[in-house]
Amino acid sequence: MFPLESKLLKVFQLSANFREAVRLTTETIRSISPDEILVKNMYVGVNATDLNVTAGRYFAHDPIPYRLGIESLGQIVMIGSNVTNFGVKQYVVTKPARMRAYSEYLVLNVHDDHVVRIDEPNPNCLTLLGTSGLTSAIGLSESARIMPGETVLITAAAGGLGHLAAQWAMLKGCRVIGLTSTAQKAEYLNGLHLERVINYRTEDLSQVLTAEYPNGIDVIWETVGSPLFEQLFEHLARKGRLVNVGATAGYKTVGYADIKIKDFIVKLHYGARTVIGFLLMDYKQQYKQYADELLDYYNRGLIHPKCQVTDEHNLDGVFNAIDNLHAGLNIGKMMVKLD
Repeated sequence: MFPLESKLLKVFQLSANFREAVRLTTETIRSISPDEILVKNMYVGVNATDLNVTAGRYFAHDPIPYRLGIESLGQIVMIGSNVTNFGVKQYVVTKPARMRAYSEYLVLNVHDDHVVRIDEPNPNCLTLLGTSGLTSAIGLSESARIMPGETVLITAAAGGLGHLAAQWAMLKGCRVIGLTSTAQKAEYLNGLHLERVINYRTEDLSQVLTAEYPNGIDVIWETVGSPLFEQLFEHLARKGRLVNVGATAGYKTVGYADIKIKDFIVKLHYGARTVIGFLLMDYKQQYKQYADELLDYYNRGLIHPKCQVTDEHNLDGVFNAIDNLHAGLNIGKMMVKLD
């Protein structure tokens, strides 16, 4: 099989413009070590934070050019001599410790990289067991510490992350409010039976929250950044937690907008409120625990991942997928299928 030519995407220029930063290239895979497996990718997950990687804000592991790509679903085509827990032809969801998933073939270390075996190559498994599912489950349970009966507000609730975060919170007994921007997304969220869906383009968000939730929101799952961050903070309940998972409003710019809250310290300590930053990579020890729980919910029909697969069946499709994702055209997880 070796040497094996594999097409992949690499960052050649630091820029928040994905098309400027990234080029399709080819590398040769010459062997795998005894603790590695070789996976032929079938789907790659597209994430909003890819623009943070191309801009060099974080995850820039190496000097330019460096690889990128957070997650994939594929089939094992070769295993190293020490590998006993995986076999050839098995399907897996992968989350490499060092970003490199945007490639046709992927070499993974079974000890260092997150690899989950699945029964069939269903792209919904990538949605559930990859970044979106793990971030939702771990972020809400470990960082936000949600409890039954609490009110949880999810921003971008119809997105790849938000639709799973909303369902996870409901499975844990919470009352869930979902924010969204279109009638189509609102219809989808209503189908998930959230307590309240707010289309912030047609409703006055602050007015709705003041009228319908006068005691405030217990947990706010915030992924957008300023100015929504400031607006939602004002509606945080006493002992409430605002968990920031990203700032998509600033991903396409040269930097994030500053958070400006008048009398912030007073509002924070007087209300016993908490503002938390969450990054999935800090919770690697919990990946397996929560992947198992997510898979159990899925097998019992209690959680319903949704994905949107682009028409292009090659790595070139990532460029359009990034554009569509940041234009807000997706419902559920955006991903690209590879032939």
